[in-house]
Amino acid sequence: MEVATAAEMRAIDREAIEVLGIPGPVLMENAGRSVVEHLKRRFDDLGTRQVVILCGKGNNGGDGFVVSRRLNGMGVPTKTILLGSTDDVKGDAKLNLDVLSGLGVPVDTAAEEEVFRRFADVLFSCDIIVDAMLGTGLKRGAAGIIGEVIEMVNSVPAYVVSVDTPSGLSSDTPEILGNVVRAAATITFGLPKVGQLLYPGAEFVGELVVADIGIPPEIVSRSDLKTFRMDSDELELRVFLRRPDSHKGTFGHVLVIGGSTGKTGAVALASSAAMRAGAGLCTVAIPASLNDIMEVKTTEAMTVPLAEAGPGAISAAAVDSVLRVIDELRIDAVAIGPGLGTAPETAKFVLDLLPRIDGIPIVLDADGINALAGSASLLDKLESPVILTPHPKEFSRVSGVAMPEILRDRLESARKFAGSTGVFVVLKGARTVVTAPDGTAFINMTGNPGMASGGTGDVLTGLIAAFAGQGVPPLEAAKLGAYMHGLAGDIAARTVGEVGLVASDLLDFLPEAIAETVT
Repeated sequence: MEVATAAEMRAIDREAIEVLGIPGPVLMENAGRSVVEHLKRRFDDLGTRQVVILCGKGNNGGDGFVVSRRLNGMGVPTKTILLGSTDDVKGDAKLNLDVLSGLGVPVDTAAEEEVFRRFADVLFSCDIIVDAMLGTGLKRGAAGIIGEVIEMVNSVPAYVVSVDTPSGLSSDTPEILGNVVRAAATITFGLPKVGQLLYPGAEFVGELVVADIGIPPEIVSRSDLKTFRMDSDELELRVFLRRPDSHKGTFGHVLVIGGSTGKTGAVALASSAAMRAGAGLCTVAIPASLNDIMEVKTTEAMTVPLAEAGPGAISAAAVDSVLRVIDELRIDAVAIGPGLGTAPETAKFVLDLLPRIDGIPIVLDADGINALAGSASLLDKLESPVILTPHPKEFSRVSGVAMPEILRDRLESARKFAGSTGVFVVLKGARTVVTAPDGTAFINMTGNPGMASGGTGDVLTGLIAAFAGQGVPPLEAAKLGAYMHGLAGDIAARTVGEVGLVASDLLDFLPEAIAETVT
């Protein structure tokens, strides 16, 4: 599903109104109706619930006036409060305010904090608060009376439903600009907004319901939106279909390069993940002194010992050996980095190897990424498609962008780097983002805090390499890997709980995740 910024959503609304001639009041009516429908689904006894509707002066407040009218028509006890003067309400919102007045539905006004405090008892004693104060066009933190009211709303025990977006939340970035309503549910209109899907903003959204308010899909499809919510229908699932006459050579041969003293587990996890994701064959290339232990740790994967610069550290002299392996074993995808280590000779090995890999997909993770610190310009010169899978700290090292700036907007940071280097970026974190060089970006909705555990990133590396090795295009392989990785984690969390979840659990539950997605 497409995801919009505030400006993109305004443009879509404008085309619906001005080009197709859909009246603005119709869209507003549908918006208000969708909020009421949610409340009816949520509360079987809605008619007995005390509802306070907080309305701003703009169109978001107009949606709130529709909610008020419809609830009053159902006999639901309501209190409607306009945070401003009636003279400030214009356009379609004014139309719906006038309809309320004509029906005799009282609307209280509070243009100042002192006035609003008279309604404090009503707010604290109500069951439901409808937040229709601020819409999606917010550019700065909520201030004045609305800022004060947001604090008050967040301190009461009522069920809070936000209209289109929690008041005070940016639609364009997940950055918290000031006070934000902490909603139990958000009924957003047309499309989800970027700031609602990414943390920390997503924390304030609660249950996100995307409501159809009558905007034709044709308008959305020709809007050239570049950001998408990664749902299962966005995935390339044909990779999981297998012909009866298939054999192990049909499904690709993955080479995983990594390992150093104390970090053989990372390579073992990545290679096992590649096999669990359907790779027909997997070979692990590891420092020679660690080869024996790797043969014990792995069952399905084969091993290749590499020249060392020191105990447990791959030497730059190993480049030719790796290239021979790629050629002789007909490797279809290479993963570089799990447990690799940061020895200077090993970093040189990575920098020397990358330009000499010809055409097959490369997945770079962990110390494979760290080796590129200060040398990111090498990426756009490579012959092979490259998928980077950094966490924010690794991404800061390779991109040269400070961590606070990355965390302020992971989506745009990843999008800019992908565009400037020509690589595909899988920037890990809560709601992992996947970006392509052409600016297309996906926000992954699977995964949970239990996956914040050592080794889970190595599993992701193996998954993506396996899908790329089976011929899935780089962007689709990255998306599929991120989604399945998170879904396996979600299934594991349901079974073993988040606290005790470890990386190897993802391997155990990956087949179930695949089956759940494909069927």
